[in-house]
Amino acid sequence: MTPLRRWMEAVHIVAAGLWAGVVIATGAAAAIIFPTVRGLEPTVGTYPNYSGEHWRLLAGQVAARLFAVGDIVQFICAMLTGVSLAIIALQRDAWASRTIILARLTVYAAVLMLVAYAVLVLGHRMNTNLAEYWAAAKIGDNQTAASARQAFQKDHGPASAVMGSTAAGVFVLTVLGVVGATSRPAAASASPPLQAPPRLETPDLARRASR
Repeated sequence: MTPLRRWMEAVHIVAAGLWAGVVIATGAAAAIIFPTVRGLEPTVGTYPNYSGEHWRLLAGQVAARLFAVGDIVQFICAMLTGVSLAIIALQRDAWASRTIILARLTVYAAVLMLVAYAVLVLGHRMNTNLAEYWAAAKIGDNQTAASARQAFQKDHGPASAVMGSTAAGVFVLTVLGVVGATSRPAAASASPPLQAPPRLETPDLARRASR
């Protein structure tokens, strides 16, 4: 393994592992925030005319900031993971384990498609509905707020499924990275080199006769 590939393998594994950790951690944090805030039954002073559940407003705004920070970290990790994997794939010795490198490239491409769908489709639509929900709640337009919240909730299930699939995909990518970095291709079986036949010694009786 070349020194460049060794460094890129290290960057790839660390970035992919951190990426998976951030996805799992943000999902777990959101799962804790919402029931905790709900149990406190808060009333948010900046939404005095909103008649709906104030705990959703409070927990949602906390979780939104958490996901925003997580998205930034994920973006950095995704870029490092992809760039390092591209450099690895350009190394000749990486293709000694052809199945592993192809699996790594395939999984990374699949995860990128999931992230693109989450950001460009689900994320855009959910953020639009969320902003409308908060704005309507703040001015006391309870009907519009309820409608926007329901539209947001429709995408919550698919978004959770995409997040879970992304975490699983990045975890697999991390494992494949460890396997690819530590595996040693089997040495090609080669025929043993031809050896000169052993030198036959002259029989003792023939040596005496020649004297």
